[in-house]
Amino acid sequence: MQSLAVKYRPKSFNDVCGQKSIIQILTSQITTHQLKNVYLFAGASGCGKTTTARIFASMINNGIGTPIEIDGASNNGVDNIREIREETSYSPAEGKYKV
Repeated sequence: MQSLAVKYRPKSFNDVCGQKSIIQILTSQITTHQLKNVYLFAGASGCGKTTTARIFASMINNGIGTPIEIDGASNNGVDNIREIREETSYSPAEGKYKV
């Protein structure tokens, strides 16, 4: 069973509340094809970082594939970082970008 937060998570930028300037910047970068190597989403708990990042990842790859989520609090050891760095060298299995 899904939690309510996951079940009712917005699926598009039109459904996101309170992040107008960020959504405008990310949408502009997608439409002009000026994507950057790294995006850092920071803020208080529950402000929409994960939701915004998942929607952005979906838009970059035209809805193909699913983004890879890494919990920074759990993956903070040297071996974890080495594994993450190694996996980033592989091409994406689906879609144009590895997100």
